[in-house]
Amino acid sequence: MQTVFENKYSNQEILHELYLFHLNALLSEKGRKYLEQKLENYNKDENANNN
Repeated sequence: MQTVFENKYSNQEILHELYLFHLNALLSEKGRKYLEQKLENYNKDENANNN
């Protein structure tokens, strides 16, 4: 059974919205800082897992 969300939007439309959301985050100062923090945390986790 499909949800209303799946019926209303195609995968292409959903991907397009996600792309715009992430692009907007990259272009905003707050978004850049947030993503930098996420990357730092991700890299720390990866390094901890590799050691």
